[in-house]
Amino acid sequence: MTPASLMRVSELQVLADSVKAEEVSLACLQKETKTKMSMLETSIMKNEFDEGVVVDE
Repeated sequence: MTPASLMRVSELQVLADSVKAEEVSLACLQKETKTKMSMLETSIMKNEFDEGVVVDE
């Protein structure tokens, strides 16, 4: 994983911990997870192939 990917994963972990502590709603976690995973998948696809590849989001 790239440093940027690790940062996104750790951000999601902090958000998940906040949900467990009932500081943030589950809906917020689900929304953020969907957004971050989409960015992560796009980054992985570009790294695996070529920076010029257009990934349909």
